[in-house]
Amino acid sequence: MATHSLTYLVNTFNKLPFLRCSMQRLLANVQPGEEVVVVDGNSTDGTKEYLQDLASRGAITTYISEPDHGEAEGWNRGLLAGRGDLIKLISDDDIFYYPGIRACLDIMVTHKELDLLWTNGSGMNIADGRIHAPDEVDDFLRWRQGKGLLFCCGLGLMIRRSSLPLVGLFNTSARRIDGEFSLRVSSGPARVGWYSGVVYTRLLTSASAAYKLHRRMVDEEIAFKTCYYFLKRHPPELAGVRSGASAWLRSLIRGSRKLGASAPIEPVDIEAAFAKASKWIEEVNLAREARLCF
Repeated sequence: MATHSLTYLVNTFNKLPFLRCSMQRLLANVQPGEEVVVVDGNSTDGTKEYLQDLASRGAITTYISEPDHGEAEGWNRGLLAGRGDLIKLISDDDIFYYPGIRACLDIMVTHKELDLLWTNGSGMNIADGRIHAPDEVDDFLRWRQGKGLLFCCGLGLMIRRSSLPLVGLFNTSARRIDGEFSLRVSSGPARVGWYSGVVYTRLLTSASAAYKLHRRMVDEEIAFKTCYYFLKRHPPELAGVRSGASAWLRSLIRGSRKLGASAPIEPVDIEAAFAKASKWIEEVNLAREARLCF
């Protein structure tokens, strides 16, 4: 079987208007020796037909469409199907900065001792265009000094495929799967690095898990941080976790509440949102010097 240096792993379910924008940008940046693996959770909105067409034209290396029990199962299917030495997660409704991904690839190729690499990112409320951009590298450095927990967004993650037996798969019992994963792998023997460039912007819409599952997301964050605090005996920094997590999610959700959890996403100018976020990421990265920390 052929091997690929990088697997772009896409996980999707019933978000065709966003998926079209995401796939257009992804396929324009795939290089020779790389593969695109797409896992669909048996969508019913035309996604299957769209992806089958891409697969028939050779744009997608591997295409899987099966019912699943949520996002974690979809990601796990793709992790097991990918053949690249490195795996980059690509969501169906978010914006990625591909020069930054290329920089992460170079880092992982050079530093073969790293099992995982995370990056900075941002969040954008699609209803009003506000962008929230914390500099998370400070949290990483504090964790490296033994002064906190590492709780990260999965959109910034690049995984070495040979390290999967060490870091494991995503927890199918969780909804905040990236947070649980980051706490778990950073509490074990895995070597974790951080690239300070901004590599993604997460779009918040009425279809986003952070919007629909707000309370469960917050409760899981508290539960997971409490669990790994006691496992690793980190300093007691859990006071205010609930209020802090709630405030952060509310800041992203506030402008979208008028949409309603079941509101259609098609009337939103998705292409304009992708273009605005892409321009913002490019400008931010040109204005700052990114660095590797590990």
